[in-house]
Amino acid sequence: MTHLGTAGAPKFDISKDQLVFLAKYKFTAPLMAETFQISESSIRRRLREFNIKLREGKEHIISNEELDDKVKNIIGTNKRIGPNSIRIRLAMDNTDISRQRVRDACHRVDPVGCALRSIERQNVHWRTYKVAGPNSLWHIDGIHKLIRWNIVTSSYGGIDGYSCLVTFLHASNNNQPTTVYDLLIEATTQHGVPSRIRVDHGGENVDICTFMEGYRGTNRGSAIKGISAHNQRIERLWVDLWESVSNEYYDLFSYMEDIFMLDITCARQLWAFQYVFY
Repeated sequence: MTHLGTAGAPKFDISKDQLVFLAKYKFTAPLMAETFQISESSIRRRLREFNIKLREGKEHIISNEELDDKVKNIIGTNKRIGPNSIRIRLAMDNTDISRQRVRDACHRVDPVGCALRSIERQNVHWRTYKVAGPNSLWHIDGIHKLIRWNIVTSSYGGIDGYSCLVTFLHASNNNQPTTVYDLLIEATTQHGVPSRIRVDHGGENVDICTFMEGYRGTNRGSAIKGISAHNQRIERLWVDLWESVSNEYYDLFSYMEDIFMLDITCARQLWAFQYVFY
């Protein structure tokens, strides 16, 4: 807060750069208010002061045929990628399209994929989840969907519990404590050191737990340990990663084995395979 020396409550210290950054990533006024923990009216007043319009990026006017071509290129052979992921990728290409138009395009371009996702969809009731703020808690875990080919997808991945920012994500051929530690340290140089981390009881987490307790202190929950199923944020990330990326590699690698292009029992072939795909 900033005291102006006049009557009334102090003014919240929110810069134009902060609001521009959030607007760039499609934050709405209510979401901005939740992020700063202030009222929505204060956010809207500050947006007017800085002349920031949240609706500047209006929907691009393109024909259904053009949209279908873009959606088809994004989907490729991945039948699991949904409209929300497609819409994000379109936005990354500076093409803002409404959610409904993207859904309609998916039904036209990929009816089989839409039916598959509808059949497999499972609505999970998540527990209420609250974190104090950015860098309060990082969720860290590994995933072994591709372990058959000695690929530990993100020999660790980390995600900020408050903002859902993916702080690090890396594919490796091991999940040794030193590998996990190096990934965490590299992430902290870019995003800062979190107040706490949430990990499972695996031995690969020993070094990062020791670092956190040494840096932040003991007996305060600097390194929270529990079962992976309760590590909610990172488990959700693994679902998105599988549906958007990993499943295609899994199918490709399995196909390579089916047609005898790859023999994972041969050390030479496995080395060449990892050299190509790492």
